[in-house]
Amino acid sequence: MVGTRSYWGWGVEEKFMSRNHRENLAYAFASLFGRNTGENFQVDVRDPIDISQIDIPDPRVIPAKSIKDSISRSPQDRISHCRGKSFIDVVRSLHGDFTDVPDLVAYPKTEGQLVDVLDWCYSQDMVVVIYGGGSSVVGGVNCPPRESNKAVLVLDTSRLDEVEQVDRQSRTAEIQAGAYGPQIETQLKSHELTLRHYPQSFEFSTLGGWIATRSGGHYATNRTRIDDFTQSVRIVTPRGTFETSGFPSSGAGLSQNSLVLGSEGIFGVITKAVMRLQDVVRFKETLSVTFGEFSNAVEAARALAQSGLNPSNARLLDETESFQSAGVKDGKSLLIVGFESPVCPVATNMACAREIVETFGGVVQVPVKPSDSTPLPENLSGAESWKSNFMAAPYLRDAIITTGNVAETFETSITWDRFGEFHTQVLGDVRKFLDRECGGGVISCRFTHIYPDGPAPYYTVVAPSSHDDQISTWRAIKEMVSQIIVDKRATISHHHSVGKDHAKWYLDQTSEFVVDSTRLLKNHFDPKGLVNPGVLLG
Repeated sequence: MVGTRSYWGWGVEEKFMSRNHRENLAYAFASLFGRNTGENFQVDVRDPIDISQIDIPDPRVIPAKSIKDSISRSPQDRISHCRGKSFIDVVRSLHGDFTDVPDLVAYPKTEGQLVDVLDWCYSQDMVVVIYGGGSSVVGGVNCPPRESNKAVLVLDTSRLDEVEQVDRQSRTAEIQAGAYGPQIETQLKSHELTLRHYPQSFEFSTLGGWIATRSGGHYATNRTRIDDFTQSVRIVTPRGTFETSGFPSSGAGLSQNSLVLGSEGIFGVITKAVMRLQDVVRFKETLSVTFGEFSNAVEAARALAQSGLNPSNARLLDETESFQSAGVKDGKSLLIVGFESPVCPVATNMACAREIVETFGGVVQVPVKPSDSTPLPENLSGAESWKSNFMAAPYLRDAIITTGNVAETFETSITWDRFGEFHTQVLGDVRKFLDRECGGGVISCRFTHIYPDGPAPYYTVVAPSSHDDQISTWRAIKEMVSQIIVDKRATISHHHSVGKDHAKWYLDQTSEFVVDSTRLLKNHFDPKGLVNPGVLLG
């Protein structure tokens, strides 16, 4: 990680927009929202409070001597581990609201130290929040309110960050769960292998977090989730440590990994996992295709998903998203298609994909280049702009927050036959709300992943607001869209997980038998209910 990790917002401080840029952004949004930006117009751009100026309560506990080498009581560590990076998290942090700061932060360097910390917390009836990389945008790592009267320890796994063993023949590696994405790839590079799992949070999230939240990654089709790359997992719980069996595949009983994948830390702490790897990519092609009608682009995406070609990338951006994120200025939707391979050229697959998209009226922006003899050709236009803006999007969201406006995203997945009606209702209801309650605003859509049976649409909403009304406006939009998602039988989360923010909708759309079974497992592994309370199960 290059730079100073932001205590209040996304990423590193060095990449955050300057005040001058944010003031210009405030004027641009005011103009977009139809505000009068004449000479009397004033922007209200806030700067984060200096961390040294934040007052927080003293810790309520003193760590035992047996674990003191793993523990920090410093104000900076406690403040920076208070919560994740959701919209409401960033708003509260921007304004210096750290009333729910933890009492202690633990940095175990070994599994043995981690066990000692967890055992001590359990003996003291202390809440344990498993932090990972702290990049959760759904309240998954937020400390409980201080009024709960239980002391809180945040367990930071970032010092468990080694690739311990690599099996080149089987293409697997045993990796500690606290390793961030770049650390994993750097350590695998000397073996000419890669995990190649790239969520948007790649730089600031850990392997354990990916597994616990069933992270969605780089691939837009086929192997889209961390599940596909996880062979076995080791987890420390208050009741003891267990490790799932690791096989290439098994039909023996229930899937053991399912006890951990998606459990969001409510059973215990993932310490390591054996992961399936891939050879480093050598051949790669990307194609940008525009469509005059979004509905035609949707049909092209469906045809690609059902073709069996399995493109590594298949991102569809509606006309608003393609203009804002990829510089497409003629009011057209943009479909970005990519193929990659470690062993052979991908020109044939790309040619087939091109034929499919052209059938639905797609216009190729950059001709496919011959690549049979040249590794790593890449055809870039709108695709290049989109990728750059995609990685910078969280920083832009934080900049918008400092202007007092609302910027939030909603992601889901739904079957192709229901997408059209669902999409129409989301756009219609949100636009009516923005016009009625906010006096304007923008909603856009893109597909992050596509499957043979349906897409994963991802909506971005930007709405005018003020620093006094940000949270209430955000909450109203969040409630409305989340309810539409559940009512239309879409998942409340395709890849952001449940955390605390989505828990009530997750429980609404999940079988009571599944919920009851999960509660039984929670009670078995964590009988006092001290580990990640409130996450997933509410």
